[in-house]
Amino acid sequence: MRQAIQYIDNVRQMASEPDWYLAWAGTLSDHFHGPLSVALMSAPTLGEGLGAFLRYFPGRIPYMHMQGRQDGTFYYAEMCPLIDLGACTPMLVESPLLIVQHYLDNVYGVDLAQARIELDYPAPGYADRYARHLKCPVVFDAGHNAIVIPAAWREQRNLGYMESTWAHALLQCEATM
Repeated sequence: MRQAIQYIDNVRQMASEPDWYLAWAGTLSDHFHGPLSVALMSAPTLGEGLGAFLRYFPGRIPYMHMQGRQDGTFYYAEMCPLIDLGACTPMLVESPLLIVQHYLDNVYGVDLAQARIELDYPAPGYADRYARHLKCPVVFDAGHNAIVIPAAWREQRNLGYMESTWAHALLQCEATM
């Protein structure tokens, strides 16, 4: 992990724009996640798809624990770093949050203005650029890293749900864990 973070930090320092990773993460949203991509597209509901993401995506990024929790009328999909990510924290925390945002938008077409992203760190100098990539408000110094959605969204049915595909994708996700 130290080598990977050093590599990411080197890229970060060489990047011509400080928000380069937000555009990059957006290109990873709908694919490149193996059987998890299939599970997300074929889940019965938004809640079950999001649950699969929180369970299986950390296998792709072992520096992060992910969990979901409901607080009142909101559901928090939290990203909890397991190690100090240093200057790479924004990229390594925000990229999976951006993937979730794209999932919510592309598969369910929800009104992302009703959601928000809460981050555990101060606003970076380029925070004004977030609106280019994120379709929901961003709150800094929040005490945790999460995409926060109305809990009722979790019940939304997925029009692309296929029981056999969903079941097979989950088996494959378990096998790759």
